[in-house]
Amino acid sequence: MAFYNHEDSLVVQEQYVQYLAENVLENCKLDLEALGRDTTALEKIKAPFPRISYTDAIELLHKKGFDDIEWGDDFGSPHETEIANSFDQPVFIVNYPKAIKSFYMSTNPEDPRTVLCADLIAPEGYGEIIGGSERISDYDELKERIVESGLNADLRMVLRLAQIRYGSAFRIRTWSGTCSCLVLRCAARERNSTVPKIIKSFIPIKSMEILGSLMSPFCYWRENIWLTII
Repeated sequence: MAFYNHEDSLVVQEQYVQYLAENVLENCKLDLEALGRDTTALEKIKAPFPRISYTDAIELLHKKGFDDIEWGDDFGSPHETEIANSFDQPVFIVNYPKAIKSFYMSTNPEDPRTVLCADLIAPEGYGEIIGGSERISDYDELKERIVESGLNADLRMVLRLAQIRYGSAFRIRTWSGTCSCLVLRCAARERNSTVPKIIKSFIPIKSMEILGSLMSPFCYWRENIWLTII
C-alpha cells in the first residue's frame, strides 16, 4: 500500500482481523457450533491490539524460563505461543533484528539494529496470522542493503533499484495466510485440515508446489516491471 508507513500498517491489519472475527460471529454461528468452536476468544478480538517489541519479547521469554533463545534469534512455535498466552487478544511483535529479516525492510530509526516490521500472533497458540513491513524508499539505503546481503549480482535487484530511482512512494506490504486465519476461526489444530479435501484430491500437493515455484518469478517480475513503468 503506497503512502502507508509502519504504524498505518498495524492499524490496517488489526482492523482487518477484527472485521474477520465480527463477520464470522455474525454470519457463521451454525458453522461454529457444528465445529464445537468456543467463540470466547473471537469475541475478544477488538482493535487496537497490544504491541510488544522483539527486544521486550525476548526479555519476557527469559522471565518465563526460556533459556534457549537470545537476542538475535528467531522465534520458534513454543516462543510465539508463550508470548501470545501473555495476552487475551492477537498481539503484534514489532521491530525484529535486521539480521533475521529481509533486506528490503526499513531500518527502525529508534534502534538501527532493528527494522520496521511486525508479525501478528494469534491467541490460543495458533501462531502468526499476518506479517508485514515498511519497505525501504531511499535508493542509497536499498543499494547498500542489497550489497550487504550479497544480492547485487541478481538481475531482479536492478528492477528494485530502478523502481525507487524513477518514481516510487514509501509503502508497506503485508500478507495474510488464508489457512492461518481459518485455523484461528475454526480452532483447527493443523493448517492442512482447513484446506478442502476436494482441492487436495483435484490438485496434488506436489503439483501445487511446482506450480507455485513456476509462477512466483513471473508474478515478481510482472509486479516490479509495472511499478517501474508507472
